[in-house]
Amino acid sequence: MQKHAALFVALAVVPFAASGCGGSTNQANQQESNDGGPEEGGAVHDGGQTKDGGTKEAGPPACAPMNGTLSPGYPAMHSPMPQVTYQGGGVLQNPEVVTITFPGDALAQQLEAFGDDVMQTCWWDTVRAGYCESGGMNCVGRGGTAKKSHVELTTAAAASYTDSSMGGASTLQQFIQQQVSSGTFPAPDANTIYTLYFPASTSITLDGIQSCQNGGFGGYHDSTTVTPPGGSNTVVTYAVIPRCSTAIADTTFAASHELTEASTDPHVGQNNIGYYTPLMNTDDLAWRLLLGGGEVGDLCVDFTGSNLDHTTATLGSNSWTVQRIWSNANAASGLDPCVPVPAGDVYFNLAPAAGNGLLQMTVGQTKTFTATAFSSGPLNPWMIGAIDYAQLMNQTAIVQTSLSASSAKNGDAITVTVTLASQPPNLPGTNFPAEPYFLVSETGKNGPLHIWPLLVTTQ
Repeated sequence: MQKHAALFVALAVVPFAASGCGGSTNQANQQESNDGGPEEGGAVHDGGQTKDGGTKEAGPPACAPMNGTLSPGYPAMHSPMPQVTYQGGGVLQNPEVVTITFPGDALAQQLEAFGDDVMQTCWWDTVRAGYCESGGMNCVGRGGTAKKSHVELTTAAAASYTDSSMGGASTLQQFIQQQVSSGTFPAPDANTIYTLYFPASTSITLDGIQSCQNGGFGGYHDSTTVTPPGGSNTVVTYAVIPRCSTAIADTTFAASHELTEASTDPHVGQNNIGYYTPLMNTDDLAWRLLLGGGEVGDLCVDFTGSNLDHTTATLGSNSWTVQRIWSNANAASGLDPCVPVPAGDVYFNLAPAAGNGLLQMTVGQTKTFTATAFSSGPLNPWMIGAIDYAQLMNQTAIVQTSLSASSAKNGDAITVTVTLASQPPNLPGTNFPAEPYFLVSETGKNGPLHIWPLLVTTQ
């Protein structure tokens, strides 16, 4: 296996390095107060071309298929990739973005156009496909535009805010609640996503994790209860996009991740999960823990440094850099699970036999299992290997691995030998001792690289 140097750097900050980390949907429900500090004023602007109810007219013409195709005889039979399943917590059927910026934001108009139009693009139609509640009901639809879709605040953001997805203290939620109570933010409905673009001078700490820092986050989504003037308590979804870069492409990329996850998993809380990888499926546990979460954007974050997760959303003369998003249909069929799929893409990977995603072992024990190489079409043999997380940190391997071959092609059965060399540490924030490791497939130094994450535990 030829190791990508970028893989070592990027995986060092799992699970919070991605431009958009998940909304911590498996945490406790939030119950925040509605009091707080001084109100901040702002200007609220009507959003775009609307029809009754603030929903946009039909967007682009019918979109061409963007999910890739399988060649006859491909892929070889293999264990399926994770499915992001509906768990009862609701979806946003017509998500409406309210873009909120602070004074002096040079990107404000571009971000407002992005918020108004990105859910009218072929990209959005592709990434939302299949995300419906059981029985095909209440699907995530083409987005609407709130009647008041832009808020340009006239008072500067604070130097720092705290927030919590676990019911802790949150000055940010207090800020949102104040803006709604004063009428500065438009009254939300069941589809609203307040999307807050903070300046680079503002630091946000989410449950002890800091924005834009090594090991921090580049965005998240959450929910809180607000009370608009003359209204009643309403749970509203919000997305937080810190300014980790001055580039519009980096900002819209992070926002696209959060807007997608806010639509498919809007209500944060242990008992309010929308679309998420099944919490009790141990075969998929490593995917959820190592890729920053189990939501539809998390599973497609590219940690290899190759920007394989980047794509473009286009409407008319406007285009934006956005993220590719997990497709259950593609994952089930053996196509590239992250859509839209680049033209001509042949997806390939090494899939462990079912039941080996989490191995229970004692120190010194060795186990073997079979992994199957698969590709969505004809492809020359590609390089395969395995590496554990400690090695990525330039430390001695805790999980020692060897494969029966150094390359594979579609249908090859590979024997994977795993030895637990030493006691694994507890996973961060848990009492669960486990060491992550990865099966790695790549076509060359500058070619695509795909991983299949796994875990070893002593419990």
